Amino acid sequence: QRLHQLEALYQDSPVGLCFIDCQMRVVSANPRLASYLGVGLDFMLRKPASQLFGHEMTPDLMAVLLRVMAGEACEAAEYRHQPSGTIFLIAHQLIADAQQLPLGVSLVVIDITSRVEAETQLRQSETHFRTVLELGPNVTWRAGPDGLVDYMGEYVDCPSDASHHERHACWLARMHPEDRLRVRETWLAHLPSKQPFRIEFRILWPDGSWRWMRSRAFPVLDDAGDVQAWYGIISDVSTEH
Repeated sequence: QRLHQLEALYQDSPVGLCFIDCQMRVVSANPRLASYLGVGLDFMLRKPASQLFGHEMTPDLMAVLLRVMAGEACEAAEYRHQPSGTIFLIAHQLIADAQQLPLGVSLVVIDITSRVEAETQLRQSETHFRTVLELGPNVTWRAGPDGLVDYMGEYVDCPSDASHHERHACWLARMHPEDRLRVRETWLAHLPSKQPFRIEFRILWPDGSWRWMRSRAFPVLDDAGDVQAWYGIISDVSTEH
């Protein structure tokens, strides 16, 4: 039963499987792994593992297999198959007999190329978005239904590791004293209207100049028409004054 179960697993598994003996030869493999490597299944069997994985996997998979064969526990890691550019997550497990003598290493190989590419694109998008915010004059913010700001985006001269509360406090500290009370009172009086909000005020810039900023906010309503949150953006409009 165990043999049939193993054969079925090797044949129909959605991941690549193989077993490498103590002589570092591939003694069993499944069709999925052969297709991953772009070779025939018959070609893989009894071949030295170094012929299949030696110079084609980056980082050095063979070095890890030797460490696993020596009894070292090595966590699953990502490898790039150089000929195809495919990225694999490979788990390596030492297999021993009843007397704990090593029989070889079992590999489980998963194609994670799509996931890695998606993560890379996401990081690039985040970097692009962050760069736009850092280089541009716009700062995003969000407030709850009560009008209290619970998120403040990054902006010039504010530490990147500052909390949202600290960023908001920094904004208030840099706001012109004549505008601070006016902005707060106008904002709180506007909340019951549930309509888009707009106001202008002055901010002290790091170079010592005062710049005019325009803050706009838009409400997000639930099915009952109540405000769930306000989402806003602050823009530099000094050239308009």
